[in-house]
Amino acid sequence: MYKLWLGEEFAVGYEIWLQWAVIIFSIFVLVWTNQGKSTGEKKAGISFLVMTLLLNIGYLFELMADSKSAAFLALQIEYAGLIFMGFFFCMFFFSYVRSPIPRWMAVYALVFDLFILVVVWTSNWHEIVFENVRYEFTAGGYGLFYEYGELYPFLVLGCEVVPILLVAMLLISYIGREWVV
Repeated sequence: MYKLWLGEEFAVGYEIWLQWAVIIFSIFVLVWTNQGKSTGEKKAGISFLVMTLLLNIGYLFELMADSKSAAFLALQIEYAGLIFMGFFFCMFFFSYVRSPIPRWMAVYALVFDLFILVVVWTSNWHEIVFENVRYEFTAGGYGLFYEYGELYPFLVLGCEVVPILLVAMLLISYIGREWVV
């Protein structure tokens, strides 16, 4: 149903083609962004793009996996990119508005992200983040299914929600300063 046919024997799902397109587009944007003078926001933006690329490559590998272990490894690669995206998103906006990020915040974010990365990469031996992982046949092929563990809400909160809230507060204060001047 969701297959793109390229001959009788070769069928590829549209998700795989879409991931390839996103990866190729991300590489072009990364090369284009890397030209010219290096600035703080440019470094943070490039780092964010690299994490996005890692996330999409992991998802592509998950779609193409042919076993539970390969799909789970691909999921871990995805989360390696996802975990640090919030940090680099935050760093980009702090650099953009020329506001120094508090040192304690940067250290806390990096230590938290590294801790979560270790927990995700050791998920083969525990169910703190992913529970009841199974590899099942679906209409579009095989897929990895799991439930979220007890640490998962803290992963989302610390790696994604907190950086977005910090950026929102930063931008509100920046806009407020621009209007006052």
